[in-house]
Amino acid sequence: MHFLFVGLAGICALTVAVGASAMPLQDNGAAARTRQPSAAKASSLPQGEGRALTQRVCGQCHSVGIFASQRHTQDEWNEVIGRMIAKGMTAAEDDLYDVSDYLAANLGKEVAKSTGG
Repeated sequence: MHFLFVGLAGICALTVAVGASAMPLQDNGAAARTRQPSAAKASSLPQGEGRALTQRVCGQCHSVGIFASQRHTQDEWNEVIGRMIAKGMTAAEDDLYDVSDYLAANLGKEVAKSTGG
């Protein structure tokens, strides 16, 4: 099941507004946003088709450790991807489908149940 990653303008604007208000503030009042190296916890991602692409796409803004322990259905991962697009993530649409497939197959709720996680 795929999610169409286009046409999110209204949702994106709301997500950005809500997300920005929830970001911690630095002393100068600017939203704190630090870039962490994407390879910091790359080994925490399971092997599988799409792993390197997922590291590259998601690593644009944060380390894989931020999401490697999360478990979501494919629809939920698609929602996460939509929120990341709203925050400025860029990738080809085909790459986003591959990332979604990787996340659902390797970090899905169904995977957690079958592995006892």
